[in-house]
Amino acid sequence: MRKIKLLIACMCVCFVSCTHADNKNVNASDIIKMIQKGKPVQMANKVIFGDLNFADALKPELFSGAVLRTKIESTVYFTGCVFMGKVTATSNMSGAEVQTCFGRNLVFQECDFRDTVNFDNIEVSGVVNFQKTTFRKPVSFNGMTAWTANGVFSYIKAESSFEMQAAKVRGTLNMSNSEFAGFVRLQNLSVDDSFLFNSVKCNGYADLSLLRTGGRAMFNYTVFGGSCMMLMSRFGGDAEFVKTEFAKKPNFENVVFYGRAVQADSIDLSKSIQIIK
Repeated sequence: MRKIKLLIACMCVCFVSCTHADNKNVNASDIIKMIQKGKPVQMANKVIFGDLNFADALKPELFSGAVLRTKIESTVYFTGCVFMGKVTATSNMSGAEVQTCFGRNLVFQECDFRDTVNFDNIEVSGVVNFQKTTFRKPVSFNGMTAWTANGVFSYIKAESSFEMQAAKVRGTLNMSNSEFAGFVRLQNLSVDDSFLFNSVKCNGYADLSLLRTGGRAMFNYTVFGGSCMMLMSRFGGDAEFVKTEFAKKPNFENVVFYGRAVQADSIDLSKSIQIIK
């Protein structure tokens, strides 16, 4: 009898363990089904298998010319999740580009992306939060438009290239305390309010040319380990460089300061740079 009870107990433990594992693993297709049913996507501590393409979740609508848009009204909220496959928000349909418009929050907090991430040309009308997220492969937010008071990309870790070119953030963009192992391309990035880039480690090439801010720009305690370009950037408020380190001489040609350049003595602000007080 004792052996039978022991056997039953072992079987129960195995069943619970298997159930727990099954509950932790999620197929990317299941997330698409939730969006198709209009349900909010809210997941914590899950492992997502398969490629996840938001652009293919719903039938796209004509936006302009050869551009279609998939409109997602579901909240997208992941925290502590691991994505094993590619994650993208762009596609192609009969030669037309398909972009994704998120009508609510887009949150990937403390997540781990094991493959490439492509959020090019997305539009977000809610919170945008990628705080404490790790990107193992190339990631891009080129052409992103974020209608948010605070775009949060702080404490992220990019082990490969990171791009956010020609993006528009209609509030503050916070990228502080992040680490970039590969090149960082933020050319033509437009931030309506403040741009926070404090205590960042850029181990490779960093291009912030044509960066435009409506408020302050803060680069305090940031380390640029490779070449740094800020050609023709415009800072609408004070630009702070407190204990900013440059491994190589940065290029600040034709930069326009509409506020003060704070503790920028180590930077060559030559006569070719217009400073407006």
